[in-house]
Amino acid sequence: MGTEEILKTFPYTEIRKFHQDWYRPDLQALIIVGDIDPKAIEEKVKVLFSDMTMPKKVLPRKEYKVDLLNKNQFLTISDPELPYTVAQILIKNEKDKVVTVGDYRNELLKNIFNQMIAGRFSELMQQPNPPLCKLVVVLVILLRI
Repeated sequence: MGTEEILKTFPYTEIRKFHQDWYRPDLQALIIVGDIDPKAIEEKVKVLFSDMTMPKKVLPRKEYKVDLLNKNQFLTISDPELPYTVAQILIKNEKDKVVTVGDYRNELLKNIFNQMIAGRFSELMQQPNPPLCKLVVVLVILLRI
């Protein structure tokens, strides 16, 4: 968000402009969860949000892309205040388009798989002498999937 000095001294007009530019109906969503009466909630939402309008001048929303370099990259960062070691392996791929129910199912399966593997690694790392060799073998196998 910024340094303390910036937060204490930025012009009020800046935050108003940011709000006007980016807090608009086409960039918002409303999710209601609970044991509710759908018709009553729909009416309440209409009452509360019916005055929202699109600004006359809409800033375009920029899409950012992370380039795939087709090469291995390594980064090591050390922080003396972090009391444990963290290792991450990130594999960049083109984003799959989710169009069909089957596409959505595949995305769910990938997410479940990743959560299961992360849970297993977490269990292994809680052992007094974690079997790092097994961990490396599993990682190599995963990288081939």
